[in-house]
Amino acid sequence: METRLREAVPPIELIRQELLPFHGRLAGSLRTTLAVTLAVIVMVVFRMPAIAPGAYLIFLLSYETPYLTLTTGFYSFCFQCVGVGSTLLLIMVSGNAPMARVLGTALFSFIAAYLMKTMRRRGAMDFGVFSLTSLEMWDMKAPTQSLIALSMWPIATGVIGILSAVLIEYVFARRDPFYALHREFETRAKAIGAFLRALAGDEAQCNLRNASKELIRLSFAGQGRMQALLEEISNRREGAPVYVDEYPLMLPHLFRLLDLAAQLSLVRRDALQQADRAAALALADFCSSLGKHSLHEKLVAPAISAEASGHFFAMQQAAAAIARLEPHETVRWQPKERGAKPAPPWFVADALHNPAYWNYALRICLCTTLGYILYMALDWPGLSTVVLTVLIVGLSSTGAISQKMVLRFVGATLGCVVLGIGSIVFLFPHMDTIASFALLIAAVAFVCSWIARSPHIGYIGMQMAFSYFLIAFERFSAPVSMTPARDRIIGICLAFVLVWIVFLEIAPVRTVAQMRIALSHALAAQAEMLALLGKNDEASARRRVKLHETVARQLAAVQSMSEMISYEIGTERQRHLRRSNLLLEASYSAGDFFLMLAAEERRTARAYALPLAEALSAELHTWAKAFAQTPEVTPALTRLMEKPHAGASETFENLRHALWNYCSSFHEQEAA
Repeated sequence: METRLREAVPPIELIRQELLPFHGRLAGSLRTTLAVTLAVIVMVVFRMPAIAPGAYLIFLLSYETPYLTLTTGFYSFCFQCVGVGSTLLLIMVSGNAPMARVLGTALFSFIAAYLMKTMRRRGAMDFGVFSLTSLEMWDMKAPTQSLIALSMWPIATGVIGILSAVLIEYVFARRDPFYALHREFETRAKAIGAFLRALAGDEAQCNLRNASKELIRLSFAGQGRMQALLEEISNRREGAPVYVDEYPLMLPHLFRLLDLAAQLSLVRRDALQQADRAAALALADFCSSLGKHSLHEKLVAPAISAEASGHFFAMQQAAAAIARLEPHETVRWQPKERGAKPAPPWFVADALHNPAYWNYALRICLCTTLGYILYMALDWPGLSTVVLTVLIVGLSSTGAISQKMVLRFVGATLGCVVLGIGSIVFLFPHMDTIASFALLIAAVAFVCSWIARSPHIGYIGMQMAFSYFLIAFERFSAPVSMTPARDRIIGICLAFVLVWIVFLEIAPVRTVAQMRIALSHALAAQAEMLALLGKNDEASARRRVKLHETVARQLAAVQSMSEMISYEIGTERQRHLRRSNLLLEASYSAGDFFLMLAAEERRTARAYALPLAEALSAELHTWAKAFAQTPEVTPALTRLMEKPHAGASETFENLRHALWNYCSSFHEQEAA
């Protein structure tokens, strides 16, 4: 739904919305700027080579939460050491043979790509970047001791960057993560209520315009900050709050309300019918109470009116899904002696058995190896960015790859051409002190960090920073040549060609197919939740926690991938857009059913009798298996979802109907 709103807004307005300030954006950008400036001054004073990786690493660690910055920095450092150590071990064993470097490029890129897909901890990208970067240094003609030192310096500068980021975050960003999460939730709920009240009431047009602007701003801000706060709350081991699963359950529906309300901002007030006005006022009251709601209070949803139009009817359903949550005990801090939440596993459950992970790693390995051989055959070391670009933009689906390619090219062009060459021509000739240089770095870091906090084009800011740092810190004196900027742009374009051939032309993995598979995993987890309804042993309780996390993660993945559909290309783009919207609607219905199941697990007197729960579990498992194994929907699968199940809840029937709509789209296409 957010995709439809974005397509209805002009591109200039989209960019303006992306760059608007929101709560925490200025403070976070200033913290990143301060950390980058501090790290650069330390590295320049001590004349440390490889400053660019250390400065850029701060952008990767700016999670707005000190705890996540610390843990991510620790994992990053560990994988950096493993990457550089693996390179040195390969060089020592092979005697720096040219063929060993080719095989090392293939091996390290394969391992990094496989870990990026299967490992739950962060750090796989750091292993790939640092192992491949240090391996490229051994192509230079230099003494062995100098090359060893050059291979180790990126770790040292990375440590400086990590320490600077952690220090600044803990000094300037200390706060209660649960309070910050509740404040973000409250802000969005009240904004929806204020807009709906202004839309349905007789207030001045300027009030409606201001409420609409605030609503669209929050819609474009996305849910990244709230997800980061949730991760910090759930991952803390000691002194952490009791894990509150209401917020992970409510967030998808809150953002569904937000997106639907943002689409209504394009509707004229005088075009609303009386039934829609009444529904808007009832929803406004509900959202206002939702903003003030505490977890131990029961919410009362507005009555669902069949006379309301499509958008208001969908918003009433989302409000009803949120209201199904049972009251929860007041949040309290968990004493240390009660034990902490067990750490999640390092790898996904199907890491060794899913062929998609091996397929993806082999494709990345092929692209990086071809890129390395190509720029070595041309004797053009400046094209070395081709290897890292492949590792960065080579994602699993076509939409994600196209999105990353566009954003990286725009960011690299702005960083190299606009900022880099602009500084070389107009600024560096007039700078002779470290203070003036630090001010320039601070200004560039602030601009890049501000853009990097954009909900949809943030990757442009990160690539601007990386490209500029590579040019500015090429040597300790001010750069005077434009050749590095030219070579990096050419290397990125060459990587795009390789990724295009390997990922988009040879058996491409469409984004809509990835959405379908993610939805099938969520359905399978819900089927198992139904099967566990009558079991109260400790093993079943632990399994329920894992199933809750699986459903929430897979449904969030479906909604995240729906934003990438707009980057799809080809003759079937419109068909993929339509099917992605149907899958998105199905994910919302699955979320409603998930909330109903979560509430059902807490009731003593359950509405679902065990025989009915087992029958629905078997039916849902059949749907999930068919969705996971069938690339194209068959008439048999469609017929499987046509017949309602006697005794099933309304949410289950809504899910069945949404899945049936998706299946029917295939037969409509064939008939056309």
